[in-house]
Amino acid sequence: MAAKPTVALAIPGESLRSRLPTRAKRLVSDRQFGGTTLDALIFPYSPDNVVTKRALEKALTKVEGRGTALVVVGWDFTVEARAILDARQAVVLSGREFGWTDAMRTKTKQGVPAPSTKPLSSPSAAFDGESLAVERDFLLKGLPWDLSRPHFIDNQREQIADKAQADSMFATKLRQVALEALKSHESSIVRRALTALAFVGTVADLGTVEGLKAHGDAAVSKDAATCLYEIKRGIQKRPLGTKR
Repeated sequence: MAAKPTVALAIPGESLRSRLPTRAKRLVSDRQFGGTTLDALIFPYSPDNVVTKRALEKALTKVEGRGTALVVVGWDFTVEARAILDARQAVVLSGREFGWTDAMRTKTKQGVPAPSTKPLSSPSAAFDGESLAVERDFLLKGLPWDLSRPHFIDNQREQIADKAQADSMFATKLRQVALEALKSHESSIVRRALTALAFVGTVADLGTVEGLKAHGDAAVSKDAATCLYEIKRGIQKRPLGTKR
């Protein structure tokens, strides 16, 4: 289990960076949360500290019922912990996203080797292909993938938010499917993936999406730029209590 976090209540958003461990300061800019008031849970920032669902739930009791925007900082979080934070609309700042599940983490603590010691760009170890069938079908068939008009973007955001409300793991699984789809050679599939990531992408995905701005297909390049904007906007607005 991860060590207990430092709890900071009702702090000015612009002071968050100064409270973080040195290695974690790169996760946030000085002005990213400027003008906001937030609660922060800052877990020890080192590779051997992966925050599990149990550790997170215990920490959340410190901020339960406050209604203040929440930022949670740590080296890494299990899939189950991230799902709770997604449902809570908390901003998660992490050094990596390996794709740990609580069960995988428990086995590792008991001396069973992890699948790999290298961080992954996506949580591919978290779910098998069958468990992603619903999200893959939604990405390829059910998701309108036009990022060119604000009205369409708002409708897409609401559609995904509704599905995430019905299934707390939906956003996490959709993100995994989208990251896999970015590897496709078909521009239409890549554009669908960028559309999904515009709403479920995290700070860990910014570098991957940035690279697609140089894609040979101008439509993909344009969607990548819009996706980057939407992910960054979501990160900045989430502390204000807006939808993911």
